[in-house]
Order: sequence, then structure tokens, then C-alpha cells
Amino acid sequence: MRGLIEALQFLTIFRFKKTVINIEGIAASKIYFPLIGAFLGLILILVNTTLTGILPQSLLNLLLVGILIILSGGLHLDGLSDTFDALFSGKSKEEMLAIMKDCHKGAFGVTAIIFLILFKVNLLSLLSVTFKNQGLFLMCVLSRYSLNTAISFFPYARQEGKAKVFFEVKDKILFYIPTLLAVILAGFTLKLTGLLISGLVIIFTLITGKFVKNILGGITGDILGAISELNELFVLFLIFILI
Repeated sequence: MRGLIEALQFLTIFRFKKTVINIEGIAASKIYFPLIGAFLGLILILVNTTLTGILPQSLLNLLLVGILIILSGGLHLDGLSDTFDALFSGKSKEEMLAIMKDCHKGAFGVTAIIFLILFKVNLLSLLSVTFKNQGLFLMCVLSRYSLNTAISFFPYARQEGKAKVFFEVKDKILFYIPTLLAVILAGFTLKLTGLLISGLVIIFTLITGKFVKNILGGITGDILGAISELNELFVLFLIFILI
């Protein structure tokens, strides 16, 4: 239960009274990342179901994207911005890592945020009413699961950092269990298409992680945020073209 609470606090704005937990426990909390995604997805489904027919779809889709950003504390979107500012800076590895720590947003980061939000809103508008709820649920589940994949296969790029604790314990079971959870949820949601999408998300995450590792020598908390955001967009795009 403590691991679930740690995962919820790391991935959302929900906070609980601090409990004593060791490094292994915090690292192991990534097992629950797909479940946190499922929780967020169910909230979006509730909002979408309640407000469909009340709000225009364009406004509702923007609201759904905004709610997810708020529930996530803007953490992943901030990571996306910092990642794009760093990777497109043309600087050295050390300078890129420094840019990610800078609280100021550059042109590439702001542009990435704007385009990502616009793409999500438009992809939601393109999904049929029948599959919209499945899209909302699956994008939350698989994007949060992809964090576990990235943590499991790539090293941490910094000596110290907030996300480093999740890289402290490398245990295969911490990858296999959430993978099984994510695949089951994907299969339950969209059957064989869901399984295909989950496989493509893993491949996309590994390719992205490898690309960043070649530049920075590993990944950071900001990179994890970018991976989550990009996978949300990737899942919606796959549902659009496959269904």
C-alpha cells in the first residue's frame, strides 16, 4: 500500500501524510505506475461521460487535456519543455543537463508544449465517440507505464536528482509486473489492438531512451516527463490510425 501511495504522490498532485519508507520501497513503487495511469484515465472518462452533450466537443477535449495536466501537477509537461530546450540547444552534455535544471522556459520548450496540447486536442476530436473513452484510458495507462520501461532499461544521467531514487533498484520483477498489468489493461480495453499498441509504446520508449542516452549518457526526470507526454500523444495517434 505504501508503494501505491508513493507512486500516486510522484505522478499526481495528490498528497498524503508522509510515511517512513526506504529507498527500495520508493524504487519499487514504480510497479504501480500503470495503476496510477488507470486511476487518471477513469477520472477523464467520468468527466467526458458527464459533460458529453453539455459542452461542445472541442471545448470538452481541451478541458480533458487541461484536467490531466492539472492532475499530473504539470510535472511531465515541464519535463517536456526542459527536454526540448536542452536537446535543441546545440550545447554540450553538461550544458544540456544544466539547461534542464533552469526554471526558465526557452522557445523550443514553449513551442513543444503548445504543439503537444494542440495535437492532443485535435486527436481527441478525431476519435469516434465509441472509442474516445478507451483512448483516454489507454493513453494514461501506457504513458505512465512507459516511465517504468525507461527506468528499467536506461541509467540515470545525473549524480543526484529527484528521480534518481527510482533508478537505485534494478530488479526484473519491477519491470515484468507492471508490464503484465499494462498489457492486461490494454488487452481488456481494446483487445488485440490494445496489445499491439502496448507493444509499440514499449518500442517507441526504448528508441527514445536510446536516442537520449547517446546524447546525455542516460535519462533524467525531465526526460521521463517528456517520454510520458510523447507516449500520450503516440497512443492517441495509434488509436486514430488503427481503429
